Amino acid sequence: MTRILDSADRFWDHGRFGAGNRQRIRAMVLLLRHAGLRISDATCLKRARLSGTRLFLYTQKTVTPVWVPLPKDVVEALDAAPNDHPDYVFWNRQCLRTSAVKIWERTLARLFELAKIDGGHRTDSATRS
Repeated sequence: MTRILDSADRFWDHGRFGAGNRQRIRAMVLLLRHAGLRISDATCLKRARLSGTRLFLYTQKTVTPVWVPLPKDVVEALDAAPNDHPDYVFWNRQCLRTSAVKIWERTLARLFELAKIDGGHRTDSATRS
């Protein structure tokens, strides 16, 4: 995890969604680690689901509402992650949801390469080949 976060801090700061890549990547990695979300759910996370140090979700199987506690550093990273859309943490709604997810999959793959972690992130297409 240390290598991944160190690599996030070295990631180029400008990209498809403008400046602030490092902050967005750090926030995404911490959210994925502590909330256990799928990349697609994290990519399209609505700000309204966050309340203080908790994340509101529904369980998949029983659709039971749950509050997931988030460490303070995760909340701070989410707050620091720049985004042009007021309703979403990572998605700016200027592309399709599927496109945004693919962009994050590629970004995480590059992050793991930079961190020198083999097989750290595989997309469905990568695992089928």
